[in-house]
Amino acid sequence: MHTEALITAIERAFDGVPRTDTSLRQFQLTDLHGMDDDFPEREWSAAGRQRTDAAWQDIADAELEAGQVVLAHMPADDFRYFLPAYLRHVLSHLHVPFWQCDVAGMTLAALTPPARAGSSRNDKLARFAALDEGQRMAIAQVLVFLAESDTQANVAPEASQALDSYWRQAAPAADTRGLRQA
Repeated sequence: MHTEALITAIERAFDGVPRTDTSLRQFQLTDLHGMDDDFPEREWSAAGRQRTDAAWQDIADAELEAGQVVLAHMPADDFRYFLPAYLRHVLSHLHVPFWQCDVAGMTLAALTPPARAGSSRNDKLARFAALDEGQRMAIAQVLVFLAESDTQANVAPEASQALDSYWRQAAPAADTRGLRQA
């Protein structure tokens, strides 16, 4: 299985996930100003009006690259909606060195719960609980592929950490045969 097949698996697993009310640009505002909504309503409304996606498949790479840190702070439904676009971006940009594109590192960090119990781990596990079995399987396949791949993105250590911290147990039946990059 190569990147095209993994992208197809992500598209199938997340097809039909409902669009959420909050845009990536609105999540950027919460990252910039804090979670206490301490910013003008007109700024929030303007960020929402700039939204161009009717479905996660419509989200442009440039928007993902501009809103890199927000995935880790999203509620479960928003995480489920935006995650496949981030995964598609990671798979499509494996030729880009890790230090030139933070999307891969940020996405993998959002898929890696802390080892110690606490609110951060609980928050991530709650996000993962919103995913169905097919979605968990597709994510696990992507992570196995990334962990076994030698690419410019050099994300194998982070993908392995995500697998070991949650995804191997969450999707043990994931078909990982033939995932090595040719």
